[in-house]
Amino acid sequence: MFDGAMPSTTVKVSKTTVAELETLREQLNARSLDEVVRLLIRKHRMDALREALGADRGKIRPFTEEDRGEDGSARLGPPIHPPESAQSRSLSSL
Repeated sequence: MFDGAMPSTTVKVSKTTVAELETLREQLNARSLDEVVRLLIRKHRMDALREALGADRGKIRPFTEEDRGEDGSARLGPPIHPPESAQSRSLSSL
């Protein structure tokens, strides 16, 4: 990930944090602490996306026979009718 051409900076962290990052580096087979941090950032972003896009995960269940209407079609709730416009109301009263 870090090819040497990218500019770098110093980030001050505790020795405990460095030790934890080194442990993660070994577990993840990362080449550098920079790569570990990048992997953690990517994981955080993916987790946030999964949480945002998968809000109904585990709450949605497949349709069952009980969900079907008498005519065999899926029951999705009451029909939605668009609001009647003023023009159509005035025409229907003629």
